[in-house]
Amino acid sequence: MKVRGMGLAALLILLSFALAPAASAQQSRLDEILKAGTIKIGVFTDLEPYGFLDASGKNVGYDVDIGIELAKRLGVKTEFIQVTGPTRVPSLVAGKVDVVIADFTRTLERSKLIAFSDPYILVGNTYMVLAKRTELKTAADLNKPAIKVAISRGGTSEQTVPASLPNATLVRFDNYNDILIAVRTGKADVVSEDNIFTGQQVAKNPKEWKVIPGLFSREDICVGVPKGDWVWYNWVNLFMHEINADGTNKALFKKWFKMDIMKVRPDY
Repeated sequence: MKVRGMGLAALLILLSFALAPAASAQQSRLDEILKAGTIKIGVFTDLEPYGFLDASGKNVGYDVDIGIELAKRLGVKTEFIQVTGPTRVPSLVAGKVDVVIADFTRTLERSKLIAFSDPYILVGNTYMVLAKRTELKTAADLNKPAIKVAISRGGTSEQTVPASLPNATLVRFDNYNDILIAVRTGKADVVSEDNIFTGQQVAKNPKEWKVIPGLFSREDICVGVPKGDWVWYNWVNLFMHEINADGTNKALFKKWFKMDIMKVRPDY
């Protein structure tokens, strides 16, 4: 029995040495970030208050502050890199950024290529029109081929608008400023965006905009991370849990949106 026990122990030791090189070769992005002392964060630069540039050209906003908090808890510096709706997923796939924090809805289609953390806010798709368009009162008024709905290219409105307005015409734009300009100039009739974005626009310009009643989707806004790195995903997900549970996210949301955050889970 003693000989057999020693044989098994020796076998386990040999196996541990055999597996060690393979494990070390698969270094996590977490280790790379800690070694470099900097994290590359993809953010918007044109979507106030999520991510935009102030008068001095500095990255500011709700998502930017979450990125700053993430870097703080890692103990590293931040490098903010501009992304747009269409470039969020490719930037992660190509390794240009370590995370994307940019009003990013997790979907099954996107999850084929990247991974998502747990959510930090919940939103729903809404429709916003110019206040002077008195003939547009309900979603039924928008569900016509003559109505052009301005959406962000590559955004979730690609799916949510056809689901709720199957007869409307989609007009795609690469950034949010172009969407607003298109409706203001008559190139489109409707803005399709989440309730927080449209609510902010109406609050700033109540005589210019109005929101059609109703929420037309439920969307979890999450941090995007590269697929296949469990260690890095687990750290980001735990970070998201902590800022939801300790009130940090609640305070940042209140700072930028001037209202209380919707609970992302019953225990937060």
